[in-house]
Amino acid sequence: MSFLDSHVREIGSRAEAPSPIQNLSPRLDRPNRKGFGAELMKRNRFLRGCLVVILFFAALFLACWFWVDIPFASHDLGREWARAEKNGFPLTADALKPPVPVRPEDNAAPLLGRAVALVDSRFAWQLQTLEQPVKAHGPTPAQRDGAIAKAGPALDLLAKAVEKPRLWVQRDYDLLIELQFPEYKVYKGLVHALCVRAEAKALKGDLPGAISDLRVGRRLSVLISTEPTLIGQLVAIALDKLVDLRVERIGALLIANAPELALLRKQVVEADPLETDLRIALRAEMYRSLTITRNGHRYGMGFNRRTDAQDEQPVIDKSAPIVRTGQPTAILARADLARAMAGWNDLLESPEWRSGSALPISRVQQRIAERLYEQGAHKLSYLAIGELLPEFTYAGSTLVQADEQRVTLDCLLKALEYHALHGSYPRTLAQAGADAPDPFLEAGRLTYMATPSSVKVWSVGRNGKDDGGDPTDGKDVVAMYPPRRE
Repeated sequence: MSFLDSHVREIGSRAEAPSPIQNLSPRLDRPNRKGFGAELMKRNRFLRGCLVVILFFAALFLACWFWVDIPFASHDLGREWARAEKNGFPLTADALKPPVPVRPEDNAAPLLGRAVALVDSRFAWQLQTLEQPVKAHGPTPAQRDGAIAKAGPALDLLAKAVEKPRLWVQRDYDLLIELQFPEYKVYKGLVHALCVRAEAKALKGDLPGAISDLRVGRRLSVLISTEPTLIGQLVAIALDKLVDLRVERIGALLIANAPELALLRKQVVEADPLETDLRIALRAEMYRSLTITRNGHRYGMGFNRRTDAQDEQPVIDKSAPIVRTGQPTAILARADLARAMAGWNDLLESPEWRSGSALPISRVQQRIAERLYEQGAHKLSYLAIGELLPEFTYAGSTLVQADEQRVTLDCLLKALEYHALHGSYPRTLAQAGADAPDPFLEAGRLTYMATPSSVKVWSVGRNGKDDGGDPTDGKDVVAMYPPRRE
């Protein structure tokens, strides 16, 4: 065999031998191959065991974090209940009743009920739209006068009712969360009708008749403010503001008549002060948190807990019995109430509560609620805090703003009186005898601005910022001439 033949044969044998890559290809193309993680777990049983142990302890930790504090919180309820008894926390619905019982002959509730019965909800809404422009589908002057005449009998009953010194409406406060208060809508419609009628009388020169109508609306707001609920006080403020805005407009009609301006100020603005008390409203909220947890079987376990479905309405089992006394029995309800009651007790023991001032009370209550939110960020016993101990900063500042609306209006009328007497507006409020502090500013005073044809008095309002006398969106609390539309 020649050298060439042997060399060719060697090259052919090398060509027939499988290459390393070909040897690997069956492994790469094997069916049912497993990923790297699965292969690693199969080959390393120790690592797999460690991962299982880690997951087990993580699940155990989460279970303990969420559930172990429930028995402790439930046990704390006894201590918080004793604190509540000492602090005057309302533990029964009777605790919401006025300390001095309302005698039947002094109670405005029956007459108000008869007035409400004369006005259905549709007509009440029509009364609230009496001043919409005709082009915006509002009533014509004839339709407006007809609506006011139709409301006449109800307005007469309203005038008789407000002569009564007190108001107590029989309500089941153990079902506070289920109460609807439909009469408040009717009250707003009737007060709006009174205000429109008062301005019509003032235009005709009948100032005493206008003042009489305005005072009926003012006294109704005073009566409603004595109801032991937060919504009652907020409705009273809304009614009072309707009257204040109408006084501002009637004052503009009397711009050249100082004696009539003084009469309007003394008999409407300075008379029948609205004495709201945030503590009365918050006591009702305290009892609301108690009755929710007492009657968890009526509202369902998930009702008073935070969920993503904020617009969901609670499903109420109205056939379930109502529990009116004692502590909740379910361990989760007891834990919920213990956390909320701790916050309420802290508020009741604060110096701000004893002071009775709405703004400091609402601010300290906000701090307590925020502290509890932070403490219970990942604990199941705190998840109901948002429902059982909500923040009331807005409500407190709203009550203060209602007082300020009256003060700014009083200052405005004094400035208008000064203009009627001297032919120009005062340079300062003090010159008109109308200087007053601004409760939303430390050591601050009300702001006053006058031009030859306009005047404005304002407080900075709840945001604590001077927005230049801008009354929109509740920025500043303003009284002005020329007056604004409602």
